[in-house]
Amino acid sequence: MNLLFILLSFCCGLLAIKHPVFCIPFVLLLVRVFQKKKIFIFIGGAFLCGLIMMTLSNFRATLPFSEELALVTKTGRNHIIIWTLKGKFYVKVQGHSLIVGDIIFIRGNTIPYFFKSLEGEFNYGKYLANKGIKWALDVRLLALRFPSVMRLFKGFFNKSVIYPRHLENIKTLLLTRSINYDDPFLKDILRLDLLFLISLTGAHLSFLRRLVKKISGIFVNEVGQEIISYVCLLPLFILNITKFAFYRIYIGGLLRFLNKKKFNATFNRVELTSIACFLFLFTNPYFIYDPAFYLAYILTFLFILIRPSNTIKGRLQSTLILFSVIVPYKVFTTGTFNLLYVFMPLLLVPLLGLWYLLYFVTLFLGPLKNIPINILNFVYYLIELMKKSDVILYFGDISVISKLIIIFLIGTLLYSLNSKIKPLQKNVGIIMAGLLLLSLLPVSHYFEYAVSFINVGQGDSTLLRIKNKYVLIDTGGLTYKDVGNDILIPYLKRNKVFHLDYLIITHEDFDHNGAMDTLVRNFPVKNVITERTCFPLAINGITLQNLNNRYYDDVNLESLIIYVPFPKLNLLLMGDAGVENEEELLKTYPSLAVDVLKVGHHGSNTSTSDEFIKALRPQIAIISCGYQNNYGHPHASVLATLTKYEVIIKRTDLDGTISLKSSII
Repeated sequence: MNLLFILLSFCCGLLAIKHPVFCIPFVLLLVRVFQKKKIFIFIGGAFLCGLIMMTLSNFRATLPFSEELALVTKTGRNHIIIWTLKGKFYVKVQGHSLIVGDIIFIRGNTIPYFFKSLEGEFNYGKYLANKGIKWALDVRLLALRFPSVMRLFKGFFNKSVIYPRHLENIKTLLLTRSINYDDPFLKDILRLDLLFLISLTGAHLSFLRRLVKKISGIFVNEVGQEIISYVCLLPLFILNITKFAFYRIYIGGLLRFLNKKKFNATFNRVELTSIACFLFLFTNPYFIYDPAFYLAYILTFLFILIRPSNTIKGRLQSTLILFSVIVPYKVFTTGTFNLLYVFMPLLLVPLLGLWYLLYFVTLFLGPLKNIPINILNFVYYLIELMKKSDVILYFGDISVISKLIIIFLIGTLLYSLNSKIKPLQKNVGIIMAGLLLLSLLPVSHYFEYAVSFINVGQGDSTLLRIKNKYVLIDTGGLTYKDVGNDILIPYLKRNKVFHLDYLIITHEDFDHNGAMDTLVRNFPVKNVITERTCFPLAINGITLQNLNNRYYDDVNLESLIIYVPFPKLNLLLMGDAGVENEEELLKTYPSLAVDVLKVGHHGSNTSTSDEFIKALRPQIAIISCGYQNNYGHPHASVLATLTKYEVIIKRTDLDGTISLKSSII
């Protein structure tokens, strides 16, 4: 147990560089072992070691790059991820034929990376940062030096058995993690994250190994069972040589073997698992941010410490342990939880484990190939059924402090169940039930005024929360994406907005009203406003005003200009208004107080004149535009004007959705 405390302290040190709040659990660990001076020193040293390691790793990522040999660790359609002695890098390579395991010679220099991402979409830049990949490489020379051994096997495993068309892409995903983004079924799997637990923790691999051990136990002794169970994973390991789950399984097996043969079983399972964690974290400290690492080891430690039995009660305990990790992870990372996850792991882990085993067996037994095909077909239709039965709970954003409190309560509940302390079980259960109910309800909305400039690409959509009333100004609109169903409705629900009191359309441009029909058809909207005559509009003590009362021949100049006087936060939303509107506004409202200006026409030089910014002097300017859009928005002259008057610039294309709040307290 002492080694586990030292590991936890080391992890706190690694995390404290980015999240100082992790100093709190470190202090609690020190208090826990205060009377044990030797352990106290080790825990303090481990924390310091974690701080130093992460600092050095971050420093290494800033070192200049010239040329090196590199291992390809991940491939995409037009990019690769490489590992070098100076760290990991993202490399954009058009039309390459490289595969995982190739060793290449590469010459280039480091450059920042950025990836277009709309609200609610997968953020690849954040994913890379959590993997410790700080830079991309601008490549001047790239040459293959040593081909991967995977080239000898990959084609055989992928093509030996032909699967029906609707199963071929999911088979490839399961075998090699290669994704065909043109397959709508796979896109739904990724969007709903239906295979997240399996892909992250390798739970199916552990199940497969246990299954092989049971079968081989009929013929061989315990040592033989272990050897066969590890050998059976080799084909999958070859196809996924960079997948962390395999290294976790093999390193764990090696440590158990050494402990038994060389150290006379000196270390218990908790200590061996702690040693394995140390090995991985010393190799790459950024594993601490990788869900494949921390989810797998959290589950491992919980199963070791609680030791559920094979009885019905033990099975229920195992399920509770699983959910105590799955539910917080999903809630913390997405702000939502799909109740299907209660059943998905229990069904898919054994099914996919069995499929993997039969797939490789039937490669050499042609007449039996339909068995794994039928299993995968059953998985396919099971997922199709579950896609139609979504029951999602919405929790919204959760602070780091709240996350730590939840983790503490879950840990306390598991401890009380394991120790059979019924009063503690009851008290913690009541507290958690109360917190769950409060987190599902929009309680904070009654005490806040808030505005969110939603990242809808090249367009506008602004959500006003006026305590418990909700106003959406414009909907955005894209020709290649259903903004209403794919962006706005999920965003509103994630933020516990389940109806709109008002939908205001500033003018008739598609990038402002293109998603209106979809939104009105599929989401409760009480009132739709498109006319000036509806203003002023009083909502919960706040009066929204339209400041554009002249008529023009240009649809952009006709745009509603909406003024929102929140307490301590005055907003001016310009729509697509131009310089002519700005001149008229300054004449009519010469003393207008503006804290936040949503600049006109997405940062076009037809708006945001020098005189306008000089007169208003807003603290913050919001620019809603698409990344690298065809119009060149925001124009350089607009950015220069805002910079000249020291206005803080925030852009949805670079910063994503931008939210500001003003509390009534």
